[in-house]
Amino acid sequence: MDLFESNNIPFQNIIGFGSDGCNTMLGANNSVVSRLKLNLPGIIVQKCICHSLHLCASEACKVLPRHCEDLARNIFGYFKNSSKRHNLQNFRHFVQNL
Repeated sequence: MDLFESNNIPFQNIIGFGSDGCNTMLGANNSVVSRLKLNLPGIIVQKCICHSLHLCASEACKVLPRHCEDLARNIFGYFKNSSKRHNLQNFRHFVQNL
């Protein structure tokens, strides 16, 4: 809150807050959100969807059979190392340097 005051930003202009889901930011006690809600009871709080999706994917991968993970890695490697992809990159560099 001092940061807003020192930069002449009206604290009352804040209508929303977005962050990852850690307790420091969104916890019930002594978090950034709990402190904001003391002064701005109507503030809209949104947890970052990217962090939530990452947590879901991480948990899903814990139970994913190894052969499925290997298949995904092999498909990625196939496209990453394809000669057509390298030819396209070379052409792109050529065009950029014209």
